[in-house]
Amino acid sequence: MNIAAYQLSVVAIVLGLTVSPVLLGSAADDVVSKLVTSVHVMACALWLGTSLWSATFQGVIMLQVMPRHAFGVAQAAVFPRLFLYGVICTGLAVVTFVHQYPSAFASRDQFIQAVVLLISFASTAVNYALLVPASITLMFQCHKFEKEEGLGEQVGDPDRSKLKDNTAYWASRRGFLRYHILTQVLALVSCLCMAYRVAVLASRLTSI
Repeated sequence: MNIAAYQLSVVAIVLGLTVSPVLLGSAADDVVSKLVTSVHVMACALWLGTSLWSATFQGVIMLQVMPRHAFGVAQAAVFPRLFLYGVICTGLAVVTFVHQYPSAFASRDQFIQAVVLLISFASTAVNYALLVPASITLMFQCHKFEKEEGLGEQVGDPDRSKLKDNTAYWASRRGFLRYHILTQVLALVSCLCMAYRVAVLASRLTSI
């Protein structure tokens, strides 16, 4: 599914949740409430699961078995889609929470939950809109310098001694590492926030 389809899906869901009670009247309130709850739980669970998979399996395994530049190209294709998916999931989590608790700031517990969800959404949005594009650009700049020295087809970290005097390369690499680390930190923050929210939801279950 492309970006436009994702965006249209989110708009359709949000409009449906907002307009259906008005069109169908009070009889639809219970159905809408259950639908909103289901969407909220699924959005939280899907993003938490995706974050954990990406951080602990997908990236690590690919790095161990793929040539570095091929791995970089794959990640450049995966990361924008991954964080767009995250923006949609965390955005749906925020929208559905506010729908269920329009006075979210009325109680301390609801306030904390709202802030946690907003932090998860904001950190994912910053990754998607700012950090990931910048890190991808810098990564490809590094690839260009490495290819000139015959590097990049190795699995694992290469010997960069040939590039020790290339100041442009090291400037690009430092920039890439800086943005990449920030991306991982914000991804971890988003994951921890969503894990907290899922734990709160689980604590309210009386049975499975």
